[in-house]
Amino acid sequence: MLTRIKTSRSRVLPVMFLLSMATLPLFQGCSEHRSTNLIISAWGPHTTQVGVAFNTQPNGDAAFWVDTNQKLSSNATIVFNSVKLKSAVTRKLVTALVPADLYAKKGTYPLYVVNTVKGNQEKSNTVDFIVTPK
Repeated sequence: MLTRIKTSRSRVLPVMFLLSMATLPLFQGCSEHRSTNLIISAWGPHTTQVGVAFNTQPNGDAAFWVDTNQKLSSNATIVFNSVKLKSAVTRKLVTALVPADLYAKKGTYPLYVVNTVKGNQEKSNTVDFIVTPK
């Protein structure tokens, strides 16, 4: 089921409404990931404080949005700190709800998109999401 999320930049973006915050483990060292020309051109937010939800959804969940430079397949995903998030795709935009445990500790965490095309996983550039102390 699709719903719309409101971001701090007053954008309204589509995202899959997740009844559970289950995430999928990312296969470490997967040789199927290939670097391509897939580039994250914008994303949000860039930072939050420990335990503070961002782009807060009506149910209280946090959410990321990521714009890329090319159309994505329907099964593209946002990967945050080595965890594949259940994601929703609309053309060049991918969104995902973020479980609270993923921003419960301060640090700088990698964020990128994996796009699967014809069985090959293509990885975007990596950007940083920063969690600061309260």
